[in-house]
Amino acid sequence: MGRTQLTGDQIKDGHIYREDINTQTTGKALITKLIIGAGLDIQSTGIDSGTGDVTISVDSTSLSEWTVVIAENDYSAVHKNHIFLDGTGVINITLPSSPSTGDRIKVTDFSGLMTTYNAVINRNGNNIMGLAENFNIDLNYVTCVFVYIDSTRGWGIEF
Repeated sequence: MGRTQLTGDQIKDGHIYREDINTQTTGKALITKLIIGAGLDIQSTGIDSGTGDVTISVDSTSLSEWTVVIAENDYSAVHKNHIFLDGTGVINITLPSSPSTGDRIKVTDFSGLMTTYNAVINRNGNNIMGLAENFNIDLNYVTCVFVYIDSTRGWGIEF
């Protein structure tokens, strides 16, 4: 009985890229692949004819650190939101009023309309880049990550 092992470059974007994965075996076979930290577990059992079941388990809490939100209208963000802007008008995104150091909010224009319809990031009482001003997103397809630093500097921005 041979042993088949998957390597990292054979698993991409949730798909297995391995043409010879359905190899014939004699006896009972068990293939297990656990991607540490990614929350993905693949198990395959086979019997004499090489047939068997494949089970793929995904722990979604560890697979992605972000909670995806599609915002067509105004939205109040919470820590770890990834907000995809998809509106045909100005969208107001309100940052949390009592953030903790390290809190993150990611905002992405995936409609490609922000030069026409801006998104206003409402600071909700905290500074953004040390300024007591809201922030406008007016570039198409841009992604901004707002990271809370402290009560003086407020939210920093990663592009």
